[in-house]
Amino acid sequence: MFAGFILRTLRYVVCFLALCSILVADDKLTIKKLRSLEHQLVSTEKSLDAYRTFLTQSSISKQDREIAEARIRDLESLAKQGVWIIGGKKLLPQDLKANFARSEALIADAIKLAESKANSDAQKKMSEASKLNRASFHADFLMGLYAASVNKDFSLARQHFEECVQRGRALRAVWGPVGETNYLHAVNNMALTKVREDKLDEAYKLWSESLEIRPNLPAEIVHNIARTLRYMEVAKGGPVLKISEATLKKFGGIVETIGGKSTSGLAKNGWVYLGFLPGQTIGDNIESSFSVGPNAGLGSIFSSEVVDDACLQCDGRTKIPCDGGCNKGAVTVDGFDFVPDQFGGKRVPKSYEKRCNRCGGNSVIDCPACSDGSEDVNFGLSRSRK
Repeated sequence: MFAGFILRTLRYVVCFLALCSILVADDKLTIKKLRSLEHQLVSTEKSLDAYRTFLTQSSISKQDREIAEARIRDLESLAKQGVWIIGGKKLLPQDLKANFARSEALIADAIKLAESKANSDAQKKMSEASKLNRASFHADFLMGLYAASVNKDFSLARQHFEECVQRGRALRAVWGPVGETNYLHAVNNMALTKVREDKLDEAYKLWSESLEIRPNLPAEIVHNIARTLRYMEVAKGGPVLKISEATLKKFGGIVETIGGKSTSGLAKNGWVYLGFLPGQTIGDNIESSFSVGPNAGLGSIFSSEVVDDACLQCDGRTKIPCDGGCNKGAVTVDGFDFVPDQFGGKRVPKSYEKRCNRCGGNSVIDCPACSDGSEDVNFGLSRSRK
């Protein structure tokens, strides 16, 4: 009980300090900005703290002060009922619990559909679960893992992990320790999708955030960061990826900070997507009805981690779009047509479409960096990528 009290107190202090940093950083804070902040804090009690802190500022207009005081009265009434404000909607504790239960049931149904290859129906169930319960990112997390590991659709995976990170930034202060770990995993997974898009500066920012959350990073994240540095060192100056010295220096600095120069202990060739941990809660009181269920029955697709060793050039598909300048397997060539007339006819310029010689009319060619969809020791960077 005492440990629980300490944990709740620490979480409150962290949230309060974060709030203060926002207020101090912007001395022109307005009611409009406070309204936006409400959506980030979600708990009516923490929103109350925000408005009360706002009223301690010296330069507040009379109108803003009156609006803030009126809003405080409204929030005090909502706080007595334990109301949460999530996605702009006011939810009583029992409504929040019901949403968790219904969304988890939808996720369980979606998992069964995915295992039976009914992917379209599974996607609909997951999307419904995501919209129903904005106090969790369980559905989007699993959709992101599925997109990355099964469909090799890393753009779609990024979209889902972006949603996870967006929700996590607003809610992790009230999610408890398991929720914070899941948020850390979502940040790592989103960073990996950025690596695939060659947006390395954005990946760096995300992993820097991970380091702020947990200075003693999990070995898998250390592995991912160190591996990305090696990727950049191999790619530097090559025909595939242009790496700036500034980006190299930043990654070198973070690798030195985390001590991740050697990753042989993991014995993994690919990048590691981390899984969603069971037991996530919301609020200061741990209630079983709020707990997110385990990834039961998911097999290897949604295990504690997913290793991505797909070729960086073809995303594991063994084919890449044709680089022969064709449009869906056809190229346009200039020629002539003979048009008869009263003088016997004449040649008229005309454009023709013919099958692309490069791809044989298939619009795709074999990946130049792999033969089986897996990357080689040099990430396929020793060969040209268009």
